[in-house]
Amino acid sequence: MFGKNDEQLILNRISLLVLAFLDDRLDEAIATVPTTEFKETIVGTKKDGKPKRKLSGNVGDLVIQ
Repeated sequence: MFGKNDEQLILNRISLLVLAFLDDRLDEAIATVPTTEFKETIVGTKKDGKPKRKLSGNVGDLVIQ
């Protein structure tokens, strides 16, 4: 899953974006955070036969829909 450093990175990004939203400067904050386009890839199947999916991007990236 995620390591301790990844968890801290995610919390920092969430804090940054929430505070920017409250200060009405979300567009500026989004420009400073790595982003990736929403894209799912099928990486196998689950035990119940449903497809196993993975989102594109790296840990801490902001997914744009």
